Amino acid sequence: MKPTPHDERMNLTIGNLTLWCRLICSALVAGPLLYRISAIDGDAYHFLVLVLLAPIAGLVLFANSIFCLFRYRNWKSASFSLIFILVSVIGALTAWYYLPQFRM
Repeated sequence: MKPTPHDERMNLTIGNLTLWCRLICSALVAGPLLYRISAIDGDAYHFLVLVLLAPIAGLVLFANSIFCLFRYRNWKSASFSLIFILVSVIGALTAWYYLPQFRM
């Protein structure tokens, strides 16, 4: 009997798309925090754009990490997925903390 694709062993590593998604979204989540720490007299519009992108990137990172958590069931992948879920929550909290400062 010929083996089906479901019988073969799954690939246990994440793909390049997931890797790039995690890197870009993590950078966008960390952007407002790094900008706030490093810029003495920064531009408020750039900071606002970074603060608005942080929860979107956090949501994408959260969805990606939840998918990887259920897709790859080894401990290494699960621990990395949980770390990136924590990073995505930080992105949502960043926007929740900084957006009230932009009252007009």
